[in-house]
Amino acid sequence: MASEMRDSTSNRPKMSLEDRAKIFIPFNPLTGFTEALRERERRMRESIIDFHPLEDGEERPFDD
Repeated sequence: MASEMRDSTSNRPKMSLEDRAKIFIPFNPLTGFTEALRERERRMRESIIDFHPLEDGEERPFDD
């Protein structure tokens, strides 16, 4: 059926499944971006903790 849908005037050879799969392999074009966001979040949490100290027995919802 797929071959019926191809343009009969196309001169391009059919791409192998292996070559087609390579197109969809995930890649990270912004190397280090995720780590930079995590570091920024960590610093923001620390600044919040420094600015808003806890009372005795109080816990923050994001404490590990």
